[in-house]
Amino acid sequence: MPEYYAPIQPRFLLEGDSYKERRNIWGIKESSEVLFFNFRTPKNGETGRLPVFPDGCLDLILKCDPVNPALFIYGKLTEYKSDVFDEDTEYFGVRLMPDQNLKGLTCTMKDLLNQNMPLSNYVKLDGELLLKLAQKPSFEERITFFQERISPLLPLEQPQPVMMVCTRKIMEQKGNLNLLVLSDITGYSDRYIRKKFTAEMGLSPKNFCRIIRFQNSLNTLLTGFYEKDKILNAVYDNGYYDEAHFINEFRQFTSFTPGFLVKSCLNIQTASCQSL
Repeated sequence: MPEYYAPIQPRFLLEGDSYKERRNIWGIKESSEVLFFNFRTPKNGETGRLPVFPDGCLDLILKCDPVNPALFIYGKLTEYKSDVFDEDTEYFGVRLMPDQNLKGLTCTMKDLLNQNMPLSNYVKLDGELLLKLAQKPSFEERITFFQERISPLLPLEQPQPVMMVCTRKIMEQKGNLNLLVLSDITGYSDRYIRKKFTAEMGLSPKNFCRIIRFQNSLNTLLTGFYEKDKILNAVYDNGYYDEAHFINEFRQFTSFTPGFLVKSCLNIQTASCQSL
């Protein structure tokens, strides 16, 4: 997992009980690093929604029902989405980085764009294995079981060299890179790069750059929570034209203004601390 890109979903962290995450390898035969996470939704008497923000990543999320578990694949997002999660239910997930995909899917990344579907629609998995994974009592045991028993059935697809160079360069530059620069770096035409991006990621290079820039600005805003001039820092540190440009893009990806999101996250964290 590139050290220069750390995608976050703040509402998972702040609204899901006992949220945990850990970077680790995909599996015993695959050394690529991914992000494992685990959380339980609050018990509030109704089905809950957790806002999900674009991060350029593909997620696998298991509903850890001890009797009837279900594994879903969450495609890359181009806009804010509010996903439904059952109340008082534990979920275990794996987040692939932007340059990682599953091999053997019977669909394209474009088919999955802004969608979440049962993984069984595209890949055959033994339901007994999912049941054993869901019944593991700890986050650590779920990671180990996934690495040893599930990941060999879900091999990762290695990106083509040109795509690896492009995606990692964009992440390294925090999304502030245009097609002409990528064309110079790789020796391929901007038309070819655009075509490869759409085919392999389901996103255009322009949209991918916007998402990476947004995620970096989100990290800037939420580091240390609300501080004076933090919004301006996010604007100029991440290459936005001005504050209005930043706020417009931020609202598209979150449905909130930057100030509102940061303050709401702070309120949730404060309330959580007071309940301890």
